[in-house]
This record gives sequence, structure tokens and C-alpha cells, in this order.
Amino acid sequence: RKSKARLAVAAAASGQEAGAQENNSNALTLKVVLMIGTQLVGWIPLILTTTYFQYITSDPVPPLVFEVFALIVIPINSFLNPVFNSELYKKVMGCLWIGWRWFVTKILKKFRGNRVAPAEEGGRQEVLELQTK
Repeated sequence: RKSKARLAVAAAASGQEAGAQENNSNALTLKVVLMIGTQLVGWIPLILTTTYFQYITSDPVPPLVFEVFALIVIPINSFLNPVFNSELYKKVMGCLWIGWRWFVTKILKKFRGNRVAPAEEGGRQEVLELQTK
């Protein structure tokens, strides 16, 4: 009997380990996608703009284009990489999601005459819980 119990415990532990590995793999995939996505969003517009001015028009690239990218886009891009590495993005996305649900609930209440559906009350409760913590 003890050997069967040990096998059951070992099987449960290996199932938990596999689930944890899958969660880690999903988290790593999300991080990589976010980092590559921010790089693409940051650099592709600059590449397209310079390509446009190089091959489509004969005008030189206005200095404002490089100033905007150097002073706004690239620093934002540089700021986001450590955010994604530190997993702060999960907290930020959670707060943004709760804020979005609160906003949608307010709009729906306005259109429905201050009647709140049961599903919306749950969203409101999440916002209240987050604000009290």
C-alpha cells in the first residue's frame, strides 16, 4: 500500500512540476513577445520614414523626425525593456485592466440609467478591493 501511495504522490508532484514548467514557458514567451513587439513598434516607423524620404521623395528627412525618435520613442522603448524583465508589467496590466473595467461599468451605468448588471458588480468589487489594499 505504501508503494502505491508513493507512486500517487510522485505522479502528483510530476504533474505539478509539468504545470509549473508550462507556466514558466508561457511567461517567458510573453516576455519575449513584449520585448520584440516594443522594439518593432519603436524602430519600424523610423525605418519606414527614412525609407520614404530616401526612395519616394527627393526631399531630405526633416530634422524633426530624428528629434522625435531620439527624444521620445527610443527612451520609451529603453524604459520598457527593464519593466518587462522585472515582471512589473503584470501589475501594470492588472491595474489597467481593472481601470478599464471600471470605466466600462461607468459608461454602461450611464446608458442603462444607473442599473448595474450582476457581472458588472463583480468588476466594481475588484476595483474597490484594489483601492482598499
